[in-house]
Amino acid sequence: MKMISDELVSLETAKLAKEKGFNWLCSSVKIETIEGSEREVYDEEECRWETVKDVVKTRIPTQTRLQRWLREEKMMHIEIAHNPMYGGFMPFICKIVEGEEGVFTLLEKNCHCIAMRNATYEKALEAGLQYALEHSEMWDIKEE
Repeated sequence: MKMISDELVSLETAKLAKEKGFNWLCSSVKIETIEGSEREVYDEEECRWETVKDVVKTRIPTQTRLQRWLREEKMMHIEIAHNPMYGGFMPFICKIVEGEEGVFTLLEKNCHCIAMRNATYEKALEAGLQYALEHSEMWDIKEE
């Protein structure tokens, strides 16, 4: 039996996460040259801030780390279920809502499933992460 590995998210997913506010430390970073961009970095040898132009740094989290960030920061839960009918795994994305006395629940009406054929666990999780990030504003609902 093949072991499930903790994969890094794709660069596309990492960029989307960055747009949505992901800023947790990661052991993997992608540095790209993009003309016209600039950012501030601290030079420890010179003990001062410098402007670096034309370089963009994107943190690349593992799938599990981004899944945790979505759960803790955006109140979105992604669950991966095996679906023998489709021959693989599929993601369920749900909004977490705080109920009475601090009990958290997953609201069925606020869940979305992505049907995938022959998907590995990692591919299903990546698809769920992307969907959650792309539709995060849709999930910003208030329970009455």
